[in-house]
Amino acid sequence: LDQTAQTFVGRVRYDVYSESYVGAIVTDREFLDSHSRLAGLDANFRLGNTHQLGMSAVGSLHRNLDGVDTTGHLLNMYFQKTGRSLGYMVAHYSLSPDFKTDVGFIRRTDQRWTLTELTHRWWPESWLVSWGPQLRYNRSYNFDGILEDEQAGVGANFSLRGNTNASADVSREMERFGGV
Repeated sequence: LDQTAQTFVGRVRYDVYSESYVGAIVTDREFLDSHSRLAGLDANFRLGNTHQLGMSAVGSLHRNLDGVDTTGHLLNMYFQKTGRSLGYMVAHYSLSPDFKTDVGFIRRTDQRWTLTELTHRWWPESWLVSWGPQLRYNRSYNFDGILEDEQAGVGANFSLRGNTNASADVSREMERFGGV
């Protein structure tokens, strides 16, 4: 088409305190009469010695070469504990069906994921340095409320002397593809 796209990417981040920040991002790509604009805020907060809370909210405005406008959003939030013995995490993110950006790469839209994980470790500190179980459960729905993915798993992790690690996992997974 003998035309050049104009692209802008901007990111700012402010460290609030140790391992905690707030930030913003803006992208814009202009080509002929089309555009792809995105703006978002994100934050991560360390809460005490073992907990973290993170969140992000991003909106997109997209006009394709045919002049069709769409808007979309991405929302993400997680809370986790990472301790010496006990760890857990719960997270949720939502990616709307019309979220688009020509400046980035989005593998899949139209999803609402909830993810959970629970771990525990024991520290005998002999030839077996540490070991423990891990439980996981995740679900994903599309914006029409149809269950598209479900994952449930249990595993065990072992840390041995000499920086050697071993793990074993069993999981049950369901993925809906093409309506099946």
